[in-house]
Amino acid sequence: METEKADGVYYADGEAAASPTTEKQGHLFFGCCCDTRRATIIVNVINMVMAALALFGMGVVASSGFADQFDDDAVKADLATAQQYIWIPILISAFSILCAGLGMYGAMKYKQWMVMVGAVWYCINSVLSILGGDLGGAALSGLFAYPHFVFMQEMKKGIMTEANYPNEKHSCCCV
Repeated sequence: METEKADGVYYADGEAAASPTTEKQGHLFFGCCCDTRRATIIVNVINMVMAALALFGMGVVASSGFADQFDDDAVKADLATAQQYIWIPILISAFSILCAGLGMYGAMKYKQWMVMVGAVWYCINSVLSILGGDLGGAALSGLFAYPHFVFMQEMKKGIMTEANYPNEKHSCCCV
């Protein structure tokens, strides 16, 4: 929370912060798209939708009748093996939804620790993707972590605060 002291300087979390101005000081996602708060919310929503779709798909694969539709014994054997370990990606997807939800709520309410949870999860997910050979997933997780870290930096500097957000608000195309 931001308070103004007698010296006219605004303080955020005990440190001097940028005072509310009419000039935009914050970073724009990709240099032109939207402010980092909005970008953090958007990437978390996208991640939650993707994880929910993944959960649905894994639920189909995990269902008992799914393997019965195939005639090939090798496919059935591969699906039986996959069904033994399906709980791992289900757990990762469910945890991803939880962390994205915390990151989104943290961005909406300017709660830095919640935004940090989302950022750290995207970094962990990026490493897991690399270990699994999914370079596209690693790049996407890194891309999703980016607005979180910049938003936290702007909150710490006092650039992105509830009082200052009307000056920092920016969107090129959505919401």
